[in-house]
Parts: sequence; structure tokens; C-alpha cells
Amino acid sequence: MARVVAWKLDLNHRDPYSSTWLTSGGGTARYPAGTTRSFPAIMGHRNTGHTACPGRHLYPYLPSIRSQVKALMKAALTNPSGPPASVLRGAQVSITAGSLAKQSWRLDVTGPCGQGRVARISGSAKAGAKITARWNGRLTDGSLAGSGRYTLTLTSRSPVDAARPVVRRTLVLPPAPPARYPLARRPAEPGGITRSPRPGYSTPRSAAGSGSARTAGSTSPFSAAPGSPPPG
Repeated sequence: MARVVAWKLDLNHRDPYSSTWLTSGGGTARYPAGTTRSFPAIMGHRNTGHTACPGRHLYPYLPSIRSQVKALMKAALTNPSGPPASVLRGAQVSITAGSLAKQSWRLDVTGPCGQGRVARISGSAKAGAKITARWNGRLTDGSLAGSGRYTLTLTSRSPVDAARPVVRRTLVLPPAPPARYPLARRPAEPGGITRSPRPGYSTPRSAAGSGSARTAGSTSPFSAAPGSPPPG
């Protein structure tokens, strides 16, 4: 039994001593439908349902089974997370994972379109420690990685075994284009003339805000040209 559970947890990078959240579907469950509870990763059916499973003779051995599973999993990487699905060019990304045993780890980054490996980061971790493998978004020569989808592969090895790799992908996006703002109109000058941003042009406006400018005593909706005689 311990070997089967160890194989299953290793496939999903789960710590045999971790817990998980489950939501009741009702029926024969011990909890009403929709109730969410935390349960051990290795547990008995009786923890969630109205049953004696796995029986009164086996249930007391669950702690021993967890211990055997951990020993069988050896240098496993557990509960991995990250990186985000996409980042801007030059951003730092990371993968985190738990280590069941003392081990050395390595993060290999491969580029898009068959570029091969573009970066490698390595380190070590104690048993039970958290591994944080970071990539700074740069190539081995120090230049920024270009846009595209990159693959991050976290591997590790203890003195007796190698862990199942954690493989994640992230899309590096080009920088956002600069914001474009409309040309601002200058404040109205004395006389109701608003200057346009373009030199040589002006927009006449009436002091009353009617949308047309009038000279005194004139019925024309246009301003008088400079130097023209006053209206008769």
C-alpha cells in the first residue's frame, strides 16, 4: 500500500504530510453540500464519509504509512508553485517547491523556437526546506531575454535518488508601448481667443460661450480680421 501511495503522490508532487482542501458534494458525506474542510493528503474514507473505511484494524496504521511513503519518495519536490503565466520582459520569475530530503537542485531555462538552454541556476536545500529557484530574465551573457514562451525545468538529486522534475512555462511579453495623450488646448486668452497648439491658427470664441464670436455692433458670426474697418 505504501508503495502505491508513494507513486501516486510523487506523480502530483504532493507531500505525504501535507493537507488539502476538499468541498463536500453532499450525499453520504459527513458535511453538508458546499462545506469546505482541510484534510490530510493520506487519510481514511471515514474522515469524509459515514463509513468505517479503511476499517478499525488499518486506520491506526495511517501515521506509519505516511512515514513509509516519505521514505519511498526520497528526493521528491513537493507542492510546487509559480511562475506566473506571463511577465514583462526583464521581470524576475521563480519556482518554489518543498524538499523531502537534503538535495541539490538546478533550474534550467530553455528559450522559444528551439533556442535551447539560455540560463541555468543551481543551489541546495536541507530536508524539509523550501526551494526558491529564481531566474532574473536574462541570458547567460547578461543580456535581457527576448519575447516568447520559455520553459523552466526544476530538477534535484539527493545522495540516493533523483526527484521527478517540475516543468513550468511562462510567456515573456514585450514592454508596453508608451501612452499617447491628445494635444491639450491652451487656456483662453483675453478677448475670448483660444490658441490652438498649431502655430498660426486661432479659434475665436465668444465671451458668453455661445460657440461664435461677435464684434460689437456686428451681426456676423465671425471675428473681424485684424486691420479691417469696423462694421458700418
